[in-house]
Amino acid sequence: MPERRQFLCGVATAATVGLAGCSGGGGDGGDDGEDSGNGAVPANIAFDGDAGEHLELTPTARFENKEFGDTMIVEGTAQNTADNLRLHVELVVEMERYLKTGTASKSIEPGGSWEFTIELSDVDPDRIDEYTLRATYTDPPEEV
Repeated sequence: MPERRQFLCGVATAATVGLAGCSGGGGDGGDDGEDSGNGAVPANIAFDGDAGEHLELTPTARFENKEFGDTMIVEGTAQNTADNLRLHVELVVEMERYLKTGTASKSIEPGGSWEFTIELSDVDPDRIDEYTLRATYTDPPEEV
């Protein structure tokens, strides 16, 4: 079984993006939760090793007031830009002021995309200045 590479080794911050916590407007979707965020929540996008060579991420973050407190919801698209590689991807959301993380994983076919959603419950929106969305391979890419 291959050991995971250390995240600090080979991590490249690809982009820091200002992400809308609430895009306003009325009537779009059946969202019962109210936005209780602090506006834009910047994301640091980091890739472990060479995961950034064939993977593009476009995340957004928002907060919803749920029954047991606020929940941070990070959602977006992961795009496999390779022509002939299946990617086995894991995404991890980390926040500096919280020890909790949220994860999601999936295999993405060449040229395919994945609409992901990662939720972290019981967080205080006023204490979230930014978050990191880290991408890594769970297995080496497969040629198809």
